[in-house]
Amino acid sequence: MPRLRLIKSASFVQSINRAAWLLLAIVVLVNVYRRIYLDAADPYKCAALLTHGHWLDSPDRNPELRPFQNWRVPGCLIHEYTVPELASCNENGQFLFVGDTGTRQVFWAAARKIEGKSMWVSDRQAELTNHGDLEYSKGGANLKFIWDPWLNSTTLKEELRLFGELNTLQLSNKGEDSRRIEDSVAKSNGSALIFAGGGLWHARHLGDEYLTHFKQSVDAVAAAPSSTNSVLNKSKAYENFENGNRIFFAPVFEPLYDRLSPSREAVITPQKVQAMNEYLGYQSSLGLKVPWIYYNVTKNWPELVGASGMHVDSRVAGRMADVVLNFRCNAKLAMKDSHMANKTCCTAYRRLDWIQIFAAVLLLPGLGLLRIRRHTLTDVPRVGGLHRLPISLTVSRPTSTLKAMYMLISVIWYCFVADRTHIFEKSPKEFTNIDFRVLLGLAVVGCLPNIKKIPTSQIKCGSQIMAARLPRHHFLPREQTDEFKGGMQIYVLAYGYTGASHVLDFYEVFRIFIACYLFLLGYGHTIFFLQKKDYSFQRVVSVLLRLNMLPVLLAFAMDKLYASYTFIPLASFWFMVVYITLMVGSRFNKNLWCVIGKLLISALLITGFIHVNGIIEHTCEVLHLVFQAKFDGNEWQSLLSMDKYAAFVGMLVAILRIRLNLILDTPRRSRCSAIRAIRFYTLFHIFTLAFALVALPSFWILTRRSPNKTDYDWWMPYTAWLPVVSLLILRNTTHFLRSHYCASFAWLGRISLELYLLSNHIWLAGDSEGLLQVGFRNGHRGLFRDRWRILIFLTPIMVWLAWKVHDGTERIIAWIQCTEHTEQQVSLGDQSLGNHGEQPPPNRDNLLSAPIVQPTIVQQNLDTNLGSFAGWKWRLVLVMTAIWLANAVKT
Repeated sequence: MPRLRLIKSASFVQSINRAAWLLLAIVVLVNVYRRIYLDAADPYKCAALLTHGHWLDSPDRNPELRPFQNWRVPGCLIHEYTVPELASCNENGQFLFVGDTGTRQVFWAAARKIEGKSMWVSDRQAELTNHGDLEYSKGGANLKFIWDPWLNSTTLKEELRLFGELNTLQLSNKGEDSRRIEDSVAKSNGSALIFAGGGLWHARHLGDEYLTHFKQSVDAVAAAPSSTNSVLNKSKAYENFENGNRIFFAPVFEPLYDRLSPSREAVITPQKVQAMNEYLGYQSSLGLKVPWIYYNVTKNWPELVGASGMHVDSRVAGRMADVVLNFRCNAKLAMKDSHMANKTCCTAYRRLDWIQIFAAVLLLPGLGLLRIRRHTLTDVPRVGGLHRLPISLTVSRPTSTLKAMYMLISVIWYCFVADRTHIFEKSPKEFTNIDFRVLLGLAVVGCLPNIKKIPTSQIKCGSQIMAARLPRHHFLPREQTDEFKGGMQIYVLAYGYTGASHVLDFYEVFRIFIACYLFLLGYGHTIFFLQKKDYSFQRVVSVLLRLNMLPVLLAFAMDKLYASYTFIPLASFWFMVVYITLMVGSRFNKNLWCVIGKLLISALLITGFIHVNGIIEHTCEVLHLVFQAKFDGNEWQSLLSMDKYAAFVGMLVAILRIRLNLILDTPRRSRCSAIRAIRFYTLFHIFTLAFALVALPSFWILTRRSPNKTDYDWWMPYTAWLPVVSLLILRNTTHFLRSHYCASFAWLGRISLELYLLSNHIWLAGDSEGLLQVGFRNGHRGLFRDRWRILIFLTPIMVWLAWKVHDGTERIIAWIQCTEHTEQQVSLGDQSLGNHGEQPPPNRDNLLSAPIVQPTIVQQNLDTNLGSFAGWKWRLVLVMTAIWLANAVKT
């Protein structure tokens, strides 16, 4: 019977794998079809940026915050530019705005993006008594406004002449004459973008001649050569182009006629506005860039138009500025900085570098062929439809290291296709409270019914009296730490998917969970080191490889900074702190006060490391020099300081747990000694329970006093451990709570590292700044209307790939270290926090929690030819050297 049960389980897993592969293939093929055929006319969403869009937070959607802040362009992500980005885009030039008061509103909106805290816009608006030209520069970003409602001034003509020379230079790019022209244009501060707008003054003041003069103005602007590249109409995913200097002509704004003054209402008529816009439509067909989307910005929303009926709200002006800036700058900055994946409208992704080409052309097919060949050579005869293998291997054939490598690289390539090409569309996030709560609630309700009993066969008690009276389960066993991390990972996924980071209450919970992760990290590794006394270099390598292998490979494939996967270097840092703290003077770890003293000294040293000026900055410089890894010293000082004591509190709890277990498990010679131990445990249990019941509401009351994130982050390092410890104590209050756990949460906790990393690219998009879309559904109407369909497809794929990558990474690490792949390897789920020392029996009730092989001599023979080095250290050196060389060449 056990044999039949295992065969059935193996068949079940194979069915899941086949279904997942089929679903993945369908999703990819559908998106490839949409990209090749439906998006052929607008492959980079440039036309969509100028002609399509809607508000994600309009009042009819009941937004949580102030409405009309989130503008969505179908299929791509629009970006709000900062000072350094605008300076990089305009280089030595400027952004020029020419026209009437409507154009000046767009100039004000662009100026607000770079003014910071200076309040230049409001001060200048208060000083402005009549119409005139304006200029504003900050940090290399240069803005200029020319008051010219007729669009026929000498200043405009000169700007158009210089603009034409610059674009002629870019298109011809030849000889010394071009260099002379370039020098003259640079000295004259030529324009990288010209935004012109007018028409209402023509309609009001020029009578029947309004259209003739308007056409002449439009023709003069349209005649200036604009660097319009045909590349924007190509359908290739990668083109080395920059969307060059551009001229935009705003459509004539259609006012709210019922709000116009009587004098304006008499002369500004719908017929005039329509006639001028029809001519702009004609010029648009000839190549003039007209952002027709401005109609949709205010359509059906009269509250976005001022009392005069002719001027828009500042929020609308801001989106108008975003449209032209994204059209002009996205492609240019993408060529300069590949780490900006959160702007995907009107831009092509960078070309593949040689590392990505090597992985695609050579490594991936090569591993596939080797895997097929090895699969054929090592095929095992079947008897009666079953493989003739030991019972421990009848669940499934041993998955070779080659297959693990093949799967890992395939998943990384899927991440690349999803988040670094236009095959999958991207959409911005929009937070709604109900979406967040429902998404979180459905995940929790779906996992909670899967309650299992924690194995107790290896729990020891010191005497029969104590065995009858004391609880049989240790505090925070492996299953509970996995369960906590699985539950927290569900919260983190829902938090990221719905964009809940700007809501203070949810942000506070998120920061508590980060502290809880670090608490469990310190707790788990301390338990392992103090119980196993394994301070070997191999243990350190095992943990660091487990944490860093996937993010390093993703950083190469996605052309992204390793440090942007924030939690990975954070966890690696705190693991090294725990390891060094316990390894130094490890012979004194048996003494309670000595190990606590070492912990306090370590906490003081780390506090100094974080807060003494220059230390972190110099450390980042060393990391950059040695590993070519870029870290922002100020950013990492802030990240380390926010949770600087959580890991130490976890270490302290682990030390106390070991000490308590030692007291309770010591054999007693008399009944009185046993009774004293029972009373001690009872009093300790009551004290900790009272502490939790007081600390948790006290912390909640304290958080109500924080008005913003800055204030909360200030005192977070000193109090974050309070809710963490309280929740863990309450989780172990009764015998039932200690002896049972949610197996679904625990399974998700074991693959939480992979879920965290992969979700950034195959569930979210734009390095977690947006959402990935599937097929023909726009997914812009919220979770209940159409986004749930996307989640049905993408969520199973993400979870399944995380599970496969988790198993594959463990096998690769086992191969590097020349060890057998076993079920309990180092992982962020639990083992990255250390092996707790108790080895529970395999969990056969939840097959997915256990990749299905226990490699034996058969597996070792299969992988013998993968390397001929004398020891695992040579393999490690080979892997690290390859990574270092690839990173050095890439940077």
